[in-house]
Amino acid sequence: MPTIHLLANTIANQIAAGEVIERPANVVKELLENSLDARASRINIQFSSGGTNLISISDNGIGMDAVDALQCFNTHATSKLQTFRDLQHLKSFGFRGEALPSIASVAQVTLVTRTQDQELGTRVEIDGELKPKQMPCACNVGTTIIVKHLFYNLPVRRTFLKSEYTENAHIIDCVRLYAVAYPQIQLELKQDASLIFSSSPCSTIEQRIHEIWPKQNAKTWIPLQYESKIGSLSGVISTPGAGETSSQAIRIFLNQRPIAQSAFSRAILEGYQGFIPPQLFPSVFLFLTLPPNTFDVNVHPMKKEVRFKQEAAVHSLIIDAIRKTLTDHQSASVSIQSVPMPPKPNAPEPSVDAKPKPTQSVDIARWVSNPVA
Repeated sequence: MPTIHLLANTIANQIAAGEVIERPANVVKELLENSLDARASRINIQFSSGGTNLISISDNGIGMDAVDALQCFNTHATSKLQTFRDLQHLKSFGFRGEALPSIASVAQVTLVTRTQDQELGTRVEIDGELKPKQMPCACNVGTTIIVKHLFYNLPVRRTFLKSEYTENAHIIDCVRLYAVAYPQIQLELKQDASLIFSSSPCSTIEQRIHEIWPKQNAKTWIPLQYESKIGSLSGVISTPGAGETSSQAIRIFLNQRPIAQSAFSRAILEGYQGFIPPQLFPSVFLFLTLPPNTFDVNVHPMKKEVRFKQEAAVHSLIIDAIRKTLTDHQSASVSIQSVPMPPKPNAPEPSVDAKPKPTQSVDIARWVSNPVA
């Protein structure tokens, strides 16, 4: 009698959720990336209890019709690619079709969506292994996804979460990273009823950092712009001498996607050698832009680890860009400090024939009694 059988979709999705959804911040990341892929210009995010009780994300993107609204919860359902070759030219965040099925397998999910050409939208409700409920509804153009009671059917997963304070911090940091990567998008983040930040579209990265990162406001940023044959670098970096006690102040983006690449963090530190004390870390928002066919994000479901065709060349590119920017900044500062101050104009010498003007006498008693006179 055969003993090998196919797993039910629900079980397979719950297993996949172990890789895709480690903590509530991963849910926020996946849903936020969906909104960006949907070309939203306004995104509102709300969460409570570290994201375990509620995560809600609303956008004004292109939305979905009734068929896609249900299809998107099926495993490996995606609109981002058709063939494996498409991976070499991929510009979207999502493409694996694992996030929404994984989230829906470990939480109670409600999706409300409508496209521009529809009079009515679609509402889909999914509760674990129960059959999804779908119905028409009135709603705005775009998509809203509400995730409640994360890991309610896998209580052991909740025991591995950190404190509510820590999980809140992970969610806030996640949203801030994407807010900096997309300063042209209006973003609002709320924890319960408390507003964490609300940022209108910004024209520069520095402006967005100023609006959403209060602790960063005191910093003086140096703009970075560097071009090479393999790609380009842009962003802002901290001035020489200024440093942090944690490497978390280094933030790296690849084609606007936040990544965790330890080799590139080391390249940044190498670029700062001699500019800050060795026990400190610089504050860096570094945006690396490369052709999609020169790297592979399809390494892990969370897509934080990236493999590069020319990692050594990119490593050197980062070092050169950092050192040149810091050196140019120092040179400009020294030049400004060394410019002599213009001499004060000499007071004209009094003429020999000049006579002092007579001092006007004032009758104090008369002025006090009649000051207007």
